[in-house]
Amino acid sequence: MKYLFLIFSVLTIYSQNENFEKKSFIYKTDTLNYRILKPLNYDSSKKYPVHLFLHGAGERGNDNESQLIHGSNLFLKENNRKKYPSFVIFPQSPKNDWWGGHYDPYKFDYQVKNSKALKLVINLMDEFIMRSDVNKNKIDYFVHFFFFKQKTAYEIVM
Repeated sequence: MKYLFLIFSVLTIYSQNENFEKKSFIYKTDTLNYRILKPLNYDSSKKYPVHLFLHGAGERGNDNESQLIHGSNLFLKENNRKKYPSFVIFPQSPKNDWWGGHYDPYKFDYQVKNSKALKLVINLMDEFIMRSDVNKNKIDYFVHFFFFKQKTAYEIVM
């Protein structure tokens, strides 16, 4: 019975994550993996807000899956999707980088300007908000603060 529950749980999480489309953003010679959730009942003639969610250090990698561990379920709830139709973007920082600066995130160097991943996110957002279906006045940034400081969020919005 335990194994059946475990298999069901894994399949449920996997199927929910499939609502987030897998994408890659390429800028010059660098690539940023990200997942995007389109608004429920998407209509290309409408303009939608954008939510950007940055994960913690433990979700870094290149599987384009781990970044959905924390926070994605909130955006998948049908009530939320109906009440707040919006784009939701979950980029994934590679293992050798992170939003707070490269090197080791557990040493708290916070050299944000050295983060290739963060620069890619900024470039992605600069490009994404130029779309005709985006409400440029409603852009939200969610930063998962397990291992980050407010400085990362500041760098994004400035």
